[in-house]
Amino acid sequence: MIKASTAALIACSRVLSLVEQHYLVLVEHMAGQGRPLPDYVQREFEDYLKCSRLEHGFLRVRCDTCHAEHLVAFSRKRRGFCHSCGARRMAESAALLVDEVLPE
Repeated sequence: MIKASTAALIACSRVLSLVEQHYLVLVEHMAGQGRPLPDYVQREFEDYLKCSRLEHGFLRVRCDTCHAEHLVAFSRKRRGFCHSCGARRMAESAALLVDEVLPE
């Protein structure tokens, strides 16, 4: 059985993929109808597509014990529909409910 946190992360990656594929089409479609997306909506989408991506900034962390290194991408830490920021909080809450609070 897949844990709730894993299922939420899989769903978020699918949403990200859909937004990546269709965002520019949406912008062009709305502009073509004479109703362009407001600037704040476009900023939210563009920031969403940059969040938690290594090419937009990261930290290299190293374990003092085993010396393993990992790259951790920066997060925007916003509360919009961000796959990293919002999904992380949602997945943690859902996992807590499913794994520890709700009866089986």
